[in-house]
Amino acid sequence: MLGEVAAQRLGTRQRLTATDLSDSITTDDHGELEFVLRPGKLDALIETAENAPDRRFRAEAIVGLQTVRWQGTAEERDWAFDVLDTLASNPDPDIAAGAIWSRDHEMTRDQLKVWGDIPQ
Repeated sequence: MLGEVAAQRLGTRQRLTATDLSDSITTDDHGELEFVLRPGKLDALIETAENAPDRRFRAEAIVGLQTVRWQGTAEERDWAFDVLDTLASNPDPDIAAGAIWSRDHEMTRDQLKVWGDIPQ
């Protein structure tokens, strides 16, 4: 966000907050990591991955879709897979490569730590 004017910083923050999954990761009664996608997050991830004007936002959303693809409910996983599968043929080679990798490389429950501090 360095070098952005105030309006750009606000837009960046809003876009990043809308797709941030850290609030969807908690610990269960046994102290194990648990992924419970918050309402509206999947729609925000898909919208950003498919339509954001900046590649960095699209790439962040694709990583989020990888998490949903492997850790979401059955319906969420199917939806994320379909979006990643479509993005795999994107004309932007970096977007396509990220989508292929995210679609095909499993994210384990233990890897949920990448999203930051997990509430205990």
